[in-house]
Amino acid sequence: MVRVVVAGNSVALHVAPRRDERDSGTYADHLRRRLEPLGGAVVNVACRSNLVDEDDLEFMANCQRNDPDVVILQYGINEAAPRILPRPLWMWLKGPQSFGIAKSVLRKVEGGLEPRLIRWGRAGGWIGPKRFEELLRYKIRIVLKESAAVPMVLNIGPTTPDLERVLPGVTASVHHYNEIMGRLCREEGAVLVDIHALVREQGLSIQPDGVHLTAEGHRCVCDLLWERLRERFPDLPPCLDRTLSDEATKERGPG
Repeated sequence: MVRVVVAGNSVALHVAPRRDERDSGTYADHLRRRLEPLGGAVVNVACRSNLVDEDDLEFMANCQRNDPDVVILQYGINEAAPRILPRPLWMWLKGPQSFGIAKSVLRKVEGGLEPRLIRWGRAGGWIGPKRFEELLRYKIRIVLKESAAVPMVLNIGPTTPDLERVLPGVTASVHHYNEIMGRLCREEGAVLVDIHALVREQGLSIQPDGVHLTAEGHRCVCDLLWERLRERFPDLPPCLDRTLSDEATKERGPG
């Protein structure tokens, strides 16, 4: 049965604003609960703030050792978002490490100055469009070469007015990077999973911060992924009830 590897950034890991219960997981969690009773598997190797250039050797190893039928690629927003700070400094300042007074003050100062500095400096993302295209194309080709799996590329959801205010220019950048992903999928034979259109259809309430999905958003993405999987693997059953996986989880019990 179908084996899936999920690679990318925190969109595949985080439930916004929080995970209130165990069953309200990510789209990877929901896929796992649907596939495991059928003999399939899902391995989620996504990392917080991951970029498309960071993990080629580990990415290749995951494509080899997990023997996937499908590899989901969740990249783009961290590369596209305009930034002033270098990534190592941003990671230290915004990361989950312990906070002292000095760090808290620095966060407030940086947060207040960042929008103006982005406008003034016409700042771009950490990885520019041309380099992003090269790196994502390379990853798609790794999937095809090392595992003969189906690469599924999830594009970037629509931004919110609040995100545009904090990171001026992010909306235009997201559209540009989404165009790149759409073209790459056509040229390389990958499957585009249009998260941008899904959120537009369902409403920004399922992606409230302009980046991460709510529990309902993850369920919607799982449903969309299931449709794409069934197009490639017709033996998969239709998801007549999107809570099918949750019922199986309740029967097994917690843990």
